[in-house]
This record gives sequence, structure tokens and C-alpha cells, in this order.
Amino acid sequence: MVELSVFLSAIFSFYGLLKWTVLRIRKQSSLKSSDWRLHIESVVMRPTHVLLGIVLLTTLATWVLDELGVKKEIQLLFPVLRDVGIVVCLTWCVFRGKKVVYDYLLSSRIQGKILLDPPSLSFLDKLATLFAYMIALLFILHIVGLNILPLVTFGGIGAAAVAFASKDIFSNFFSGLMLHMTRPFTVNDQVELLGKKVAGRIEEIGWCLTVVRDLQKRPIYLPNSVFSSEVLINISP
Repeated sequence: MVELSVFLSAIFSFYGLLKWTVLRIRKQSSLKSSDWRLHIESVVMRPTHVLLGIVLLTTLATWVLDELGVKKEIQLLFPVLRDVGIVVCLTWCVFRGKKVVYDYLLSSRIQGKILLDPPSLSFLDKLATLFAYMIALLFILHIVGLNILPLVTFGGIGAAAVAFASKDIFSNFFSGLMLHMTRPFTVNDQVELLGKKVAGRIEEIGWCLTVVRDLQKRPIYLPNSVFSSEVLINISP
């Protein structure tokens, strides 16, 4: 009972301190409506609710099973679920914060405070998303006790086969990466592909596809690999 009381006190004290800090930041009169600190509550509180619920339930379940004399193998399942839940909630928090930062940078771009254009911001946003997914996956694999090196070694042949079968997907992905880095055109540029006899306005630059709106206002979806093998003319001034 003493351990349970200390644990519950720590949980609710942490939540109360976090709530007080967030509310104190929001009440600062010097903050403008566009200040990213006003969005801390939307970024932090909902993942924190889920996180504290996961920690509370898994810890209580472990104690109850221990008191009932259930096998240790079953008890060890709950700490693993708790740690995976912590990683998922933290990643969720990172994604929500990333969206706030992206919107803030986009509004700063409109106001002329930064020099990054919207395609560059979109590229950085996608890169941060991919990086966050990879980090979260590595942590989860480590938590469940999966050694990545034997998996990579054993699956080398299978991975090579999958890579060969999906070579077009990888080609489009890396071509999209090069488009974001070299930037031969941006959104709203007028371009012409001589080999494909396609001309129109760039509407969207995705990871695998680029959307071109032709002169008849029809959307044309082009694989990004096309732009690395075809002659392209950017006719925008």
C-alpha cells in the first residue's frame, strides 16, 4: 500500500505540475497569437493523458499479478507494453509538435521572416516525419528484445528481392528527393516535358508523384523518375 500510494502521488504530482506549467505559459500576456508556445497544451496534454494511463494500468496490472502469484513470464509482458506505449506517445507528441512548428514556419514565411519557401518547408517536414518513424521503430525493436543485425543478415536475400521487385518505387522516391534538393522547378511553375509532350503548371511535388495541371485544367500524375530521364523546360519567368 505504501508503494502504491507513493506511485499514485508521483503520477498525479507530475500531471499537476505539467498542467500548471502549460497554463502559466498560456496566460502570459506578452505572447502573440502566432507564438508557438500557445500550442504547447495541444501538443503535450493529450499524449500525456494516454501516457499516464498506460503507465498506471500496466504498473497496477504487474503488481496485481505479482500478488496473485502469476508466472513471471506473464508479468514481464506488461513492462514491455508500458515501454512501447511510452515510445508511441512520445512519437505522437513529436508529430503534434512538428505540425505546430511547420505551421509557425509557414506563417513566418508568409510574413517574410524566413527565406525558406513552402516546397523546402514541406521537404523538411517529410524528412522529419521519416526520421521520427525510424527512431521510434528502432526503440520499439530494442524494447521487445529483437536484435536487428541477425534480422538484417537473414533477410538480406529477401530484402534484395523485394528491392528488385519495387525498384520503380525506390526510383521515384529518390528522384523525388533529388527534386526537393536540386529544385529545377517549384509549385506553380510552368514546365514542359518534351519527350512526354506534357506542358502545364506544377501543382504538387510528392515523394513518388508530381502533379501537373495541363492547359485544359486536367491533372496529370507523373512519376518522379520521369524528371530524371526526360528533358524538362521551365518556362516560368
